[in-house]
Amino acid sequence: MSGFQSHSMRHSEFLRTGSNILVKYVFEADRTNAKAMFNNLLEGETEQLVKVQMDDSSELNFDVSLDCSEYRGKLNYSAFKTSLGVLLATIGEFLKTEQDIRVLSDEHSGAFVFVLPGLAEDKDSGEINALLLGADLSRPGRACLNLQFFEPSQFVSMRVED
Repeated sequence: MSGFQSHSMRHSEFLRTGSNILVKYVFEADRTNAKAMFNNLLEGETEQLVKVQMDDSSELNFDVSLDCSEYRGKLNYSAFKTSLGVLLATIGEFLKTEQDIRVLSDEHSGAFVFVLPGLAEDKDSGEINALLLGADLSRPGRACLNLQFFEPSQFVSMRVED
């Protein structure tokens, strides 16, 4: 008998939880630790972040990964932090609206992505980049937060100008 339980979490709840975890481990963390995590992500590693206790007292481990294959410009820690900050602000504003969240999912793999792009300009190249948050739930007891840069032209029309 497996020791893992299946949990159902609304997309908005998962998005809020994932965002809060990313804030804690990137923006509130010691800069040296956060930068080391970024460098590991840049090398293609998955970083273990935290165990979250669920309502039924079971635990869910959260990890993070980064796919920067479609990033335009040179991705460094500062550019990553800027892009992530824009993404998290976009998510925060969206969650306030209580609208349905557009999600693209692969039912076979357990992976999905929230269609809420953080659109940020690379300071050096002037290129716009689109960072999205997704997740991989294929491993029992684990949720991997997938940060992925997508080709930005499909999202530029969604950009809200200041």
